[in-house]
Amino acid sequence: MSVLDSASFRFACPKCQFLNPATLLEVRLGRRIICRGCKANLCLTDGRPSIENAVRKIDRELEDLSETIKLEIKL
Repeated sequence: MSVLDSASFRFACPKCQFLNPATLLEVRLGRRIICRGCKANLCLTDGRPSIENAVRKIDRELEDLSETIKLEIKL
């Protein structure tokens, strides 16, 4: 699980343009949600694995930063 999985955003329903909330975890897992406006079933997918790749890269960078901070504190 990524630290970014709980990051939320709003997106417009393709049918009624109602702004629905979602999280990166929901998109990463390809979850289905019901539009709060028109009640349509919406499948949250990332056509390219861009979110998955970005989350992985950010997690690696945070781990590297954490290691760097630990090293600096130890000195």
